[in-house]
Amino acid sequence: MPNYLIQQEIKTLADIIKLSGFNNYTQNQFNLLDINFYYPGLDEINGWTSNKWLAETKIFAPNLNKAMGDFNEKMNKIIPRIGFISQCQIAYAYESFLVINQDYLEYCILSYTRDARPIGMMFGDKQIEATNKILSEKRIPEEFFLYWQNIPNVVGDAPKLLLMFAAVDAFIGTDNKKVMRKKIFGKELADELYHNDEINIKNAGLRHRLTHGAYINVSDYKYFDIVYKAIINYLNNYIFMTNIVDEDSKAVPRTFVGNKEEYKPIFLKNKKPGIFILNLVNVLKEFKEIAENDLDNKESDNLQIIQEEEGKKIYNLVAF
Repeated sequence: MPNYLIQQEIKTLADIIKLSGFNNYTQNQFNLLDINFYYPGLDEINGWTSNKWLAETKIFAPNLNKAMGDFNEKMNKIIPRIGFISQCQIAYAYESFLVINQDYLEYCILSYTRDARPIGMMFGDKQIEATNKILSEKRIPEEFFLYWQNIPNVVGDAPKLLLMFAAVDAFIGTDNKKVMRKKIFGKELADELYHNDEINIKNAGLRHRLTHGAYINVSDYKYFDIVYKAIINYLNNYIFMTNIVDEDSKAVPRTFVGNKEEYKPIFLKNKKPGIFILNLVNVLKEFKEIAENDLDNKESDNLQIIQEEEGKKIYNLVAF
């Protein structure tokens, strides 16, 4: 059975560095659930040089899909608890990772992400006129806009969805809630969002699960865009009576935080085995040269991109 080495970046404000004496830094490594956590960027003069940790483990599995599934199951248990104890933001799901099948040490898979510059949206004459119009709109309470304003300011789909549901509740008020929910979302979507199961909360609708302590599932992530657009569509058609907010805008709401450029996992070959060491830190430094050319240049001094079909055979993959 293949043995997979997995290295995963973690972005956090928590520091796993010990300071003993003036400018004397030592690394504080630790292990949780057979995953090693350590800091890759320690500099004896400058101390820590980034807000990144590495998580590293080896997993025996029949294929890469199973190995990554086992790894993510552990990480999904560990990371929220580190966040709770450290009282710092911590995330790994949208950071880079690397995998090496120990039977093919000259190859690796890299999932590469990098922070991206936020992209704004036009606020011109049309938007100014629309803002003037809704300033005098009495059918939408002030609380709706206060909740909505905070949606771009939080990280993660769960808090964003909670704020959207709170905004809807503020808009609907206390009368005819079920009728209004169906008007805004349609009967089928309203049932998916607001269905109440008093026996098992995990079988309830998304809104009830969020507000009563049952966290969202991976399959629930699709709802953010669906709920967002449904609310905008209702307000445009039944309150403003015109397309006052653009329903075709992509990647909204725009925000300063959490913007990423992601590359589909790429299969790489080490051109200089024994000289160039395959690990996440080295590969990320080297791969930037390739990525900056938008992958037109298929190789760097030490790495070469190989065809997906060849990579899948090495990693016993059907899909990735």
